[in-house]
Formats: sequence, C-alpha cells, structure tokens
Amino acid sequence: MTDFATSRDAAYVDRIQPAIEDFASQFEINSHSNLGKRRTIFLFPGGIGSQLMRAFQTFPDPPKSFEKVWLDAGLFFDAPHLTILSGGVDTEQKYIVPDGCVDIPGVAFLGPYENFIQWCRLNSIDLFVFGWDWRRSVQDAANFFLNIFLPMFAARFGGQTPHPLDNFTLLGHSAGGMVVKAILNSTANQFVQRAKKAITVATPFYGYGGQIHRYLKGDPYLSPEILPCSVAVRIISSLPGGYEYLYLDHPTYQDNQAEFANDPEGFNLTAYPSMDKDNPTVVADPYDPQSDADGNVRYPLQFGFKLELLQRGKVTAQNVSRTFTDPAITAKFFNIRGVQSHNGRIVDNTCVGQSWARIPPGFDPDLDLDPIEDKMGRGDGTQPAW
Repeated sequence: MTDFATSRDAAYVDRIQPAIEDFASQFEINSHSNLGKRRTIFLFPGGIGSQLMRAFQTFPDPPKSFEKVWLDAGLFFDAPHLTILSGGVDTEQKYIVPDGCVDIPGVAFLGPYENFIQWCRLNSIDLFVFGWDWRRSVQDAANFFLNIFLPMFAARFGGQTPHPLDNFTLLGHSAGGMVVKAILNSTANQFVQRAKKAITVATPFYGYGGQIHRYLKGDPYLSPEILPCSVAVRIISSLPGGYEYLYLDHPTYQDNQAEFANDPEGFNLTAYPSMDKDNPTVVADPYDPQSDADGNVRYPLQFGFKLELLQRGKVTAQNVSRTFTDPAITAKFFNIRGVQSHNGRIVDNTCVGQSWARIPPGFDPDLDLDPIEDKMGRGDGTQPAW
C-alpha cells in the first residue's frame, strides 16, 4: 500500500502541473519579446510565504478538490489544520500541498512577491515560483525539487530550443534560501551542475531569535484573544521545519568563531548569541536544552515540543550552514543581506542575541511571561547582519 508521503507527493505533482503550463505560455510569449539571452529564475518564497492547499479527500483516496488553508481571511479557523501528526501525516489525513506564493490582492503583506513577478515579466525573464511546504524540512523541499520536479520540468520542454534550463538561476528569499542551499549541497546532481547561479536573500543560515519565542509564547501574528498562545505553541511544535531556524548550535559557532568575529563589512559576531539570563556565563544552546539542578527547562515540553524534531532540525541546520567543498559550486553561490538605516545611519532594530532563562516544567504559555529577553543590534529587522 502506498504510504502517506508518497501519495502527498503525487498530489503535489498534480497540483503543480497548471503552474508548469502557465510557465510554458509565458515562455512562449517571452520568445517574441526577448531576442537576446533567455533567463529562467526559480523563486523559492520565504517561510510562510508559500500558499498551502488542503484536500477535502482523505488518504488513501486521491485528492480531487482543495481549499486554501494558508493564507486567507480564515486564518484562525485554518491554523489548527496546519498541524503535522506523528509520522509526518497531515491532520485528519487530508493532504496539504503548496501552490505558488501567498497572494491576497490589495494587501501588500499578503502579496510580497508581486512586484518582483511583475518586474520579471517586464524584463522578459522566465519566472517559475516554486511553492514549498514551509511546515516541513527544507531538505524535503530540496529533494522534491531535484528528484521529482526538475526531471518532470525538463521533460516537459524536451527537444525545445532554447530550453528553460539552458540558463537558470535559483533564487531563495529568507527560509527559501535554505532550500536553495540544501539543493546545492547535492553538488554532483546533474541539475545542480547545470545551474548558472544560486542567490539567497536575507536567509537565516545561522538561525534567528524570533523562532525560539514561538515555542514558548506562540506566534506574534496570531492574536492570543482568538487563538490562545498554548494552542499556537502546540501547532508550531508539531512542524518539523521550524526546528531548523533556531540559533546555530554552540559547536558550529565554535568551529567558525574566527570568521564570525572578522566580518569583512564589520558586522561581527564576537560571542555566542544565546546565553542564560540568570547566569550570563552559561551558554543557552537551543539545540542542547539542558535542565538545571532544580529541574527547570528551556522548552515547555507539555505543549507538544518534540526533542526528536529538535535533533533532526539540528542535523539539517548544520548541513545547510556548512561550506561547499566544490569550488565550482561555490562560484555560483551569492548571498544578499540587508541592514536597516534611518537618515543614512544604521539602526539597531534587529534581534541579534538573547538572554534566555530556564522555566519551570509547568510553564503556561497563556499566563507566564516570556523568559527570553532580546538584544537588539544591526540587521534587516528580522535577520541579524552577522
């Protein structure tokens, strides 16, 4: 019998077919306006930036119809459906698959890539927006793109000249950049060898402080009056992908300490970014959540936090952050970071480190105060410049 993951991937393949045909139509249009060098870009939206669709049918029945589960006006009703059950199964065994990027017309926050999409069209760039399931591991998305999507995409244009893969770039925003890096880690893959460039923008290769808060107090975008913090924490704790965005583990920091302290542009990281609040000499490694002598802990385990997913997330985060050994792949890889400024002066408006107190095992996300204090510094408002 086919397992849930295989059936979900098959549903993903079916769902992405219209997007491939839309690309083919635009590719033909661009052939009349772009008489020079053809360029293809695969855009990977940031975390929560991909639209997710939920099937009405349940496994093992094939999906026939879908409803939007992320992102629309029904967010607070849909959020519990985003939960991932044991074994990677979607809630109620109803497949959830990506479908492009989030887009609610007229709302800038909910159409974050529209300007870029229009820019590509105006410049006759062949753009494919590759939606991916940000609830799951970035490695899952990379594997699907390399092993299922690209062979299917290449075959769709088989024998065509020019071919969309003659000159293509991978472009990842925020967590989408982690997917791009996971793709490039497969250095021997024929498509990785064929890619011209890979560009990441504001990507949390070493994690960021905002994610850690979510396991204690939920998500700031989800109103606690409608969706209690404890409910949000349970949902977030069930999602494997989120465990990959925590601050880098302490051993990785130590291995690269000299490079962090000597940034060519002066945005240095001179100390590990997560330290204990009560004893500032003690490292608070989010991937090594040690309890203290009194039994106090880092995460509220009674609200669904999974140590198994934490360790899996650590492995993926380490793989994504490691350097390439193939200089040919390194030469293709470009990273863009942003630094906020006001009136020409750089501002300290980004969480660049944290003081993290341990909590009693009975910590209540709805009633207890957040035990983490952010330290502000230079960055783009989300990602620290270091």
